[in-house]
Amino acid sequence: MAETPIDSEKSNKKNLNCPHCSFEASFPVYLKKHFMEKHPEVCERNDGYEQYWCDICDAPFYLLAIHVAKEHFDQIERMNEDIQSKFYCTFCHKYFRNLKTHFKSVHADGATAKARLACPMKDCDYRTKAVANMKVHLKTKHMRSNEQAEALIADMQGVKGPAPAAASASEAGAPVSNSATAAKRRPKKSAPADPYDSPGTEPY
Repeated sequence: MAETPIDSEKSNKKNLNCPHCSFEASFPVYLKKHFMEKHPEVCERNDGYEQYWCDICDAPFYLLAIHVAKEHFDQIERMNEDIQSKFYCTFCHKYFRNLKTHFKSVHADGATAKARLACPMKDCDYRTKAVANMKVHLKTKHMRSNEQAEALIADMQGVKGPAPAAASASEAGAPVSNSATAAKRRPKKSAPADPYDSPGTEPY
């Protein structure tokens, strides 16, 4: 009985052979994984193994992040930035062996995580959810001026440019008029997409 194309495809599925042993693979990635685990001496960093390479061991590891967490966490700052980013909390400004677990326990929901501000000063563990508290902390504990504190907070929040003048006056203790407060609360109106939607214009 003749072999059908489907049968032929099934029979030839494992067609990637390891030249160093009897291992066979269905896909190139499995063969690459096999090389790293069984024949690391044949792997070259610049030959497709860059993303798996451990700078400290000078060898490839298929599960590089797990390897680093187990073997080299105390030397994390020696690793390249891609690896460091897998352990670095941008809210706490610290490295954690298991970043996923840290996020679940400390930054349980996105809103809380986004609201949490960590002091950017070196060796300071202060954290708060309130911008006003962070501002006071920077001014009293780190002797920063009002402008410096505002700039640091803007950097933490990813805001570019100076704070609005009305906000600065308010925070400095100057009274803000009701009309200014109301204007601040009102959202800006965007220009209408359709010219017939403009105020005072009636459609034909």
